[in-house]
Formats: sequence, structure tokens, C-alpha cells
Amino acid sequence: GAMISYLYDNAQTFEKHSLLATASYGNAVITDGGDGVPGVPEYDMFVQEWEKLGNNPDTLSYINSKQPPPPEGESFDFNRTKDWFYKTPNHVALYTYDAVIGMGISACQAAIDAKSTFEEGDVFTGAEH
Repeated sequence: GAMISYLYDNAQTFEKHSLLATASYGNAVITDGGDGVPGVPEYDMFVQEWEKLGNNPDTLSYINSKQPPPPEGESFDFNRTKDWFYKTPNHVALYTYDAVIGMGISACQAAIDAKSTFEEGDVFTGAEH
């Protein structure tokens, strides 16, 4: 996909043992190459759920409430519209989904470890995050 082309076109090499070589050692960008794999049941289910996000006004409002403001002096708007969720999710969306699910599982484990009753926000309320 476009991400891979960008990475190869802008790849850098550094002199062996230089500060930049040392600082970047072990860094990587992981990508699936772009558009996922239509026809794979898990991917198709993800796309169905992805589209539902844009169809639910409450969910869309919540997502937009978490978007950062544009940089000062910039007109770029990070808020999303319904149409945005009908575009093919890119690799960022797929990995973000996995990260959010992982955080949710971790939050559940934290609540279990804290012997949470899930009342009165004794661990966290969720919506505050």
C-alpha cells in the first residue's frame, strides 16, 4: 500500500555506531500493507462494525469528543463524519482496534485485581478515558 511505498521512498541509513543509528536501533513500523483482506471473516466483521460507528450519532459524538484540536493556525479538522466510516479502514484503524480491545481487557484485569465492585468509579468509569 501507500504506507509501504512511503517508508521505502523515505528510508534512511545512518553511519554505523553513530548517535542516530544507536537511537533508532530496534525501531520498526508494522503495517499490513494497506487495505486488509476482504473475504476473511474477521476482517469482514470488523468492517461491518466499523461502519456501525458512523451510523450511531451518540458513538460518533463520543469519538469526536476525543479528537484533538487542530494545531494552532491550522484549519485541519480531526472530527469524523458518517462518511468517513464508509471508507476502507486502513492499517491504523485495524491496529487501533486491537490496541483498544487490549486496553479494555487490561482494564477488566485491573478491576479484578482491585476487587472492584464496578460501583461509584472505584477503579475508573471508562467514559472519562
